[in-house]
Amino acid sequence: MGTLISVIILATLSSDSHAIEQFPHKREGFFVGAGLGFGSAGADVTVVQELTRQNGGTGNVRMGWAIRDNLVAGVEFTGFAAFFSQQATDDLRWVLTLSSLAVTWWPGNMGLYVRGGAGIATSRVEVVTTGAQRQDNAGAGVLLATGYEWRLMENMAIGPQAEYVYMKIDGDLTKNANYVSFSLQLTGYW
Repeated sequence: MGTLISVIILATLSSDSHAIEQFPHKREGFFVGAGLGFGSAGADVTVVQELTRQNGGTGNVRMGWAIRDNLVAGVEFTGFAAFFSQQATDDLRWVLTLSSLAVTWWPGNMGLYVRGGAGIATSRVEVVTTGAQRQDNAGAGVLLATGYEWRLMENMAIGPQAEYVYMKIDGDLTKNANYVSFSLQLTGYW
């Protein structure tokens, strides 16, 4: 369902790209952005035998400052959440987050961008059974993302993004984790 919605949004934006691209790609001063999407995560979770990759929802919020017209730096909070049954008796709630310092670069100063960042990663695993077990762990993480933004207005852009997040967490329940996400981003520049 999420893939179908993404394809429809991309087709709509592509078919009307001349109307959207009437505004130049200027990035000055402060920016703020957010995105919602879906993704797939995998991790070494000690309470579950052979945990397979799980699908879930993703989201992010970011803000910062334009260093140049094609380079911005800021802070970003990105996360993945899923609720699933791994075995007949175990339901899991799983939340992975990364709070990072990130840099976004637009090669050619157009709509295509790449983003990289590093920061503090957290995981929350909750086993929902009669003897429920929950643990929060922290570690380090990195993110890599790419996407494209179309200008809706002079200071507002929208577009798709693909992101990969890797987390090095040595907790009691969660070890290393990673997720891939596909989202729709909205960003304002002032």
